[in-house]
Amino acid sequence: MAKAVNLMELFPEADVDLITEMVNADKEGKISWKEIDRGPRTEADVFNADYVRLAQSYIAMYGADEGEISIKLFNKFRPIVDLFTRFVLKSDKTAGTPLNALLVGEVATGAQQAFIRPLTLRSFANASYTQLPGSTGAYNFLPTTTGVETATNGKQGWVFLGFVETKSTSIIPYDEIQASIDDTIGLRKPMYPYINMSEQIGRNLKIYGLTTPYFVQPSQTIDIDLTIRTANVEFGLFPLGVEVIIANAAQAVGPIA
Repeated sequence: MAKAVNLMELFPEADVDLITEMVNADKEGKISWKEIDRGPRTEADVFNADYVRLAQSYIAMYGADEGEISIKLFNKFRPIVDLFTRFVLKSDKTAGTPLNALLVGEVATGAQQAFIRPLTLRSFANASYTQLPGSTGAYNFLPTTTGVETATNGKQGWVFLGFVETKSTSIIPYDEIQASIDDTIGLRKPMYPYINMSEQIGRNLKIYGLTTPYFVQPSQTIDIDLTIRTANVEFGLFPLGVEVIIANAAQAVGPIA
């Protein structure tokens, strides 16, 4: 029998209350994966296949060397992303209203079916894949305006695993990344990507993996700011992570009406 994963050992700086709620809900069988009506599939089948595909998508985008780095990061966080996905889908202990939906993948439709995808521009109200700060000092990164990004109640949940920088090659214009989430921890200590991203990885990609993921439950908010050290240098920093979202959410709608 495989040894049970101790999430607090893996992520000692995580929100203890959230980890406790998720683990208890799992032990009580309240957030177990279910069978799906369409054939002999289960939600676990969908999660496992889509999670692997999601991680491997970075190979297609950036190349084998860089993709392998992202896959290692996704593999490290897989147990807790699995647990968080089930928690926001099914548990009445979430910070807001759970999605109350089956995880059926890319064929999901309506309000009772959900899927997972990478954090994208569509995940947020005010975000950008590239930014060009005109001055030094504190800078609104996510959202790109003052305020916060809110995971829509009953429709979205986010897991931030790290950040990917796709543009800056010789100059990293920012020196701190600091997040604030309306959970029991609140304001996180700054991270220092200039140190962690100072070595070029592959062609044009730098990855910064978090020690402990950021979890944003339905109705919760997140605000991420940077300190800009060098003005007028365009950068391509963007969150690396997973979104759990129901199919009829406004953020899930594509270009075809």
